[in-house]
Amino acid sequence: MNIDNIIGKKTLILSDFHTSRLEHIVKTVEDLNSSVYSKKVTLLDCAPKRRIKDGITIGGRIKDHTDKFDKLHHIKTRLTYEPRISAKNRSEIIKYSVNNSRAITTGLDEFRKRPTKIMAMNYIHLYLHKGPLALLMKTINASDTFIGTAFRGKCPFNDFEDGITRRERKLVDKLSLHMDDVIYL
Repeated sequence: MNIDNIIGKKTLILSDFHTSRLEHIVKTVEDLNSSVYSKKVTLLDCAPKRRIKDGITIGGRIKDHTDKFDKLHHIKTRLTYEPRISAKNRSEIIKYSVNNSRAITTGLDEFRKRPTKIMAMNYIHLYLHKGPLALLMKTINASDTFIGTAFRGKCPFNDFEDGITRRERKLVDKLSLHMDDVIYL
């Protein structure tokens, strides 16, 4: 992805479990880090630690794939979890989803206190399990340029009928409507 094509735009990269939106955001972060924009970029990585379940690799923070983001402002969230992977029951789904929302809200608040021209955000969908779209949009709109990743597809894992999968899909779709570009992988 040519970074000149994303400057001044809001861009969302969507994929399911079988394609890698992570590869795209890693490359974009590396390109931003080595560009004239580097000091104007904040990276908010919300991804959980990388895990493999049923042969599918899930999660993985940008720092697990590159160290080329040293010039960017990096907001670190507390540990997040992929609820549908980590939970053994409905109450754990709720616990992990609420934990994620709180951890990511802290990062969103930090960005709004000191916004930069460009914001990169990985694993947005974890926030949308329980977090309000309005707060996310307020944060995204505090930047001139936004690039983010989210899951959009059929989830092969159980949400114990908590509704996070349905809510995630609905809010990712609504978020997409506010973007200049949506890239489906």
